[in-house]
Amino acid sequence: MSFLFLLFRDKFNLIIIIATCLLVYSTSSCDKQHNQPDKTLEVKVEIKRIERAIQQINNPQEVKTFLQANDLFARNFLQKGVMPDSVVENSILRIAQSPYIDTLTQQTDEYFGEMQDIAKEFEQAFQIVKSHYPEFVPPTIYTVVTGFESDVYVSDSLIIVGLDVFLGDKAKYRMRDVPHYIFRRYRKEAIVPTVVMFLSNKYNETETDFRKKNMLSEMIYFGKTYYFMEKTLQNVADSTIIGYTGEEIQNCEVNQSIVWGHFVENNLFFETLHEKINRYVGERPTTGEIGDECPGRIGRWLGWQIVRSYMESNPEITLDSLMKDKDAKKIFEQSRYKPKLS
Repeated sequence: MSFLFLLFRDKFNLIIIIATCLLVYSTSSCDKQHNQPDKTLEVKVEIKRIERAIQQINNPQEVKTFLQANDLFARNFLQKGVMPDSVVENSILRIAQSPYIDTLTQQTDEYFGEMQDIAKEFEQAFQIVKSHYPEFVPPTIYTVVTGFESDVYVSDSLIIVGLDVFLGDKAKYRMRDVPHYIFRRYRKEAIVPTVVMFLSNKYNETETDFRKKNMLSEMIYFGKTYYFMEKTLQNVADSTIIGYTGEEIQNCEVNQSIVWGHFVENNLFFETLHEKINRYVGERPTTGEIGDECPGRIGRWLGWQIVRSYMESNPEITLDSLMKDKDAKKIFEQSRYKPKLS
């Protein structure tokens, strides 16, 4: 935050400005305090290192023992009970006997260690989620190494993190056919934000009437997602939340009025053509319609700014109320969003 020091013409102006500053400071302090983890809430985080258990398997009988001991993991992730037992058992044995995956497992052990830091991040995030949603029960967390076949799986009872995917540039091997602008997001500090992003889907209600779906409804949906992450995560940069580089975030902020102007001039907010919507909210390295330096998914970023403005303009609105609100047009209109001039 930067401050401009002004010359005051009289004492009245000075009093008004001091009062305003105190109000802003008080509001900011309250907001930070509200989103701090509630230490009185009991949140137990357990990370089960499945990849280590799999590496100890030497024969088919040990596979059966492993599956019995990890039934929740087997049923939810491996589709045990849906897929034939032989298919599930062979897939585990293949992973256990693969020298390629053994190398990746050793690398994850060296890079991630015992993961106390990540467990702490999960604990802090879950405490904040539980403060907003008392019924929330933290899922059991499993880690796996599958040879880049899985990044994150999230359900009400289970979270699975493919650690090898999050090795990033540290990995001896690399994911195939993954563009660099996506690959760079897969790093250690993105694990908890990625899980929280998927976790937010449970609370993020959206318009189900196909006739009302448009660019704005997509923008606000993702804006609510990022706002949920922002309020749930501790000291996480905007760039990590949305998956941009620091330079891309800076470009977005500096050119906010240009981005806004493009959407206004091209009547994009109520666009219903899927192909056109996808140009602004879908995965692309850049949004060339605005400029070569404009990152992809710019509609999501703009939706985030609108949601932020809506919550700042309506401080009585709670996080859970925001997430339940399907009315994108109302949020847009009541946000009183004005882009920062470059």
